[in-house]
Amino acid sequence: MRASAADRDRSLEVVKASFAEGRLTMEELDLRVGQVLVSRYFEELMTLTGDLPAGPFGRLPAHRVTPAFRTGRLDAAATAALMLSWLTLLIAVGAALLLA
Repeated sequence: MRASAADRDRSLEVVKASFAEGRLTMEELDLRVGQVLVSRYFEELMTLTGDLPAGPFGRLPAHRVTPAFRTGRLDAAATAALMLSWLTLLIAVGAALLLA
């Protein structure tokens, strides 16, 4: 079955969340994001996310939420997550422009 844009978006979220939790290295993140963006079939997306806790349709394990603001500034984890989100967005836009 062909993958939709929404399927690719969900897969990107699983990969990003897994990186933010320390389950993937930066190299693995880069590789998987690139492969998700060029995947045409749903089975390819399942292969890329099947070994992660969220999987294609699952949810990441529940954990305690820590506040992002403690003294009016972002803590290191929140800053890293924000930077990762922007980096992933830039990679996705760049790949989309190259593929267009």
